[in-house]
Amino acid sequence: MAAADESDSCVKLSDDLAVAGCSPAIDSHQNTGRSLARLYARRGGAYQARGDPDHAMLDFNGRWGSIRRIRLRTNRGNAWYRRGDFDRAIADYDEAIQLDPKDAQAYYDRGMAWEKKRRLREALADFKMHSQLAPSGWP
Repeated sequence: MAAADESDSCVKLSDDLAVAGCSPAIDSHQNTGRSLARLYARRGGAYQARGDPDHAMLDFNGRWGSIRRIRLRTNRGNAWYRRGDFDRAIADYDEAIQLDPKDAQAYYDRGMAWEKKRRLREALADFKMHSQLAPSGWP
């Protein structure tokens, strides 16, 4: 199967099948750039959905350049959040916001992490920024 075909079929798989479906495409070394980032992000999301945050982190930490770096930082922050490590989640959301200060989703996610830490002033500031960037409610 061609690399593009493997990549396209992998991202369409259910979470139950995506790990097995994406791994051969990643291991083939035929995908690069955006295509490779997409595969890692999909497989990382599948690991996370399966309750395997350690493997999700490995994929979200992958080295695929800046094309998808912002979204992958947010995904990794979400994985840390689900593990209850709110400081690391906030650090990843900080990086996503630094890379794109108009990323409404990163402000919302960081606000949720601040709320878990009972840092309500910071949470409110992030929720306010989210509402300014995404006035319809969700990015």
